[in-house]
Amino acid sequence: MSGCKASEGVLQQKYGADAAYFEGLRCLKNKNYSDACRYFTSAAQEGSPVIARRALKERAALEDVSARIKTYEEIYRRYKDKESRRELCEQYLKYRQPKKILDLTYGIKFEPEFSDDLYYRYEALSQCHEKIDGQSLYRWFVEFPFTERHKTFIEEHELEDEVLLFRKYVYERKYSRALNYVEKVMEGGTSPLLYSDIGKTLLYAAPDYRSAVKKLETAVIPLSDVDSCFYGWFYIGRLSSKTGDVNSAMAAFLQAMQFAQDKSKFDNALWYLLNESLKLPYTETINLIAVYAPHWHDSSYYDDFFETLSTNLLSKQLWKQYLEVTGIIDGFASQETCAKYFYVSGRLIEERYIPMSVAECKQQSEEYFKKAAGCRTNLYYLLLAGQKAGYSQKEMEEAVLDFGLKTSVKVNADAERLLEGYADYGFPEYIYDAWNKYSSEISMDCACKIALFLKQCGVNEERYCPQSLRIASRKMNYPEKKLTSQMLELAFPRNYSEEVTKCCEDFNQSEYLLYALIRSESFFDSSIQSHAGATGLTQLMDSTAGDVARKLKVKDYDLTDSSTNIRFGSFYLEELIHRIDESELRALFSYNAGITNVRKWIKTASILFGREDFSNDLFLEALPFAETREYGRKLVSAASLYGELYYGKTFAEVIRQIMN
Repeated sequence: MSGCKASEGVLQQKYGADAAYFEGLRCLKNKNYSDACRYFTSAAQEGSPVIARRALKERAALEDVSARIKTYEEIYRRYKDKESRRELCEQYLKYRQPKKILDLTYGIKFEPEFSDDLYYRYEALSQCHEKIDGQSLYRWFVEFPFTERHKTFIEEHELEDEVLLFRKYVYERKYSRALNYVEKVMEGGTSPLLYSDIGKTLLYAAPDYRSAVKKLETAVIPLSDVDSCFYGWFYIGRLSSKTGDVNSAMAAFLQAMQFAQDKSKFDNALWYLLNESLKLPYTETINLIAVYAPHWHDSSYYDDFFETLSTNLLSKQLWKQYLEVTGIIDGFASQETCAKYFYVSGRLIEERYIPMSVAECKQQSEEYFKKAAGCRTNLYYLLLAGQKAGYSQKEMEEAVLDFGLKTSVKVNADAERLLEGYADYGFPEYIYDAWNKYSSEISMDCACKIALFLKQCGVNEERYCPQSLRIASRKMNYPEKKLTSQMLELAFPRNYSEEVTKCCEDFNQSEYLLYALIRSESFFDSSIQSHAGATGLTQLMDSTAGDVARKLKVKDYDLTDSSTNIRFGSFYLEELIHRIDESELRALFSYNAGITNVRKWIKTASILFGREDFSNDLFLEALPFAETREYGRKLVSAASLYGELYYGKTFAEVIRQIMN
């Protein structure tokens, strides 16, 4: 599983002093610990910063306690950052050297970003049998976000303070136990985060929501602390919503917005306000969008709200209102949301659900389709809108290569050197964790190289296939420049090609459709199992697999076996196609949500759209299950890419086949 065919001399020339780190890993793999330690020492002394740091940690793992602590002290002296300080504190704590922790954390600021450092300091004081400032400790528990550190400290020191136990139970989501402490906590004067915890506890455990609203209002109205007021009114809004009092809930969310001191709090309260307004006539919701669209901060925060609103407007046949919302959010909503509303508005006009002249219909629908195709962050709408806008295949290919939310990347050359070194020296097991740490600082070229290496390693060890795909897909969605064909092929791989080809021949199925299904269901991870109990590459439930096995006359089978799983999933999908109007898209919906549900939705849609031959793309938008809507979009997009990349199909051909 070597990453390249370069000779040792070429690698030594490329990596210089850093080569010692990778040589050390080789020795480590061969259990040659003395040479490994020697190489790591060399890399630590002369290597680039990221690799030198890793070399020191690898060496520390091979040393005795005394030497290990000295190595972590050296790391801290070199890097002087929060990570190295906390790693050193952990070593001191583990090997009971509390006085060194006190020296290291002396003068630490009492701020949330130093919460872990304060934990180590309090633990050190306890080990030294020195008095801990009770007020400081209490503030650490009630003024900072509660973490696993707080929980550990309470349990190890058997603290019985009711406020601290209250925070612990909320953190553990044991709201019924936390409810017993609410009165006591409210009596003692509270911090903003305590008000947040009180609100959560009442929301999830209060036996009577109306009484909970009154209790919280009584406590919040006299408050002067702005953040406490925000949390108080925010949870009054959520509790009022539980009582069915829409107007009171909306008034509370408006109050919370006025007290919001940062952008995320404002967006959070506004999101709840908008969702609450969906219980009122839609004119109210549309008016609120018009008022607040220019003032929200993170437009993507509202994507799920607009997804719900879209489906609701369509299900109520509010075609004109749909176009009205589209006009309001243009320039304010995320590209994801705008693409949806532009495309659907264009289709409503094209399908003549909105009365206008033939000339106006053509002009306005084309305008919307061009706008939708210009939003390059949703592949589904890009492909469908581009087709409707009259893009040629070449123009579509160029548009796809321009896909993704462009992000500026300040490349960390040392991190890229580390990742590429893992590939060049043949260490796939280290790549994914390192990628997760440095992904925002890695260029497309580097991401492409390590994803390709992991894909090659996946031939022998399946676990590397989904890692390769995750890296490529992440970079594809957030590129710093135009995509390459290689990146697309890595993001849409044909793993298990022999099994897929055999099944598609046996069941007269398009390979690109089956690849799309496997990619969407499991990301080619054969070991995956869903919370609902679906297993393997095609995510089959036991009951479905049993039925398929009976029809295929297979007595003994194992769904974790890749060949079996693909064969069963392929057969099941083809059976669904035949059972539901020979429609691939409706079969995909059935694969996700069950054929009974889909048949019921078809009947509803024929009434909604006023015709039996309604379009499947509008049918998708009107489905009541958000998961199934998104599932359909992903499958259509993936199948289109597979068809174009590997099978000589145009995007339009694949879309017509599936959407028929």
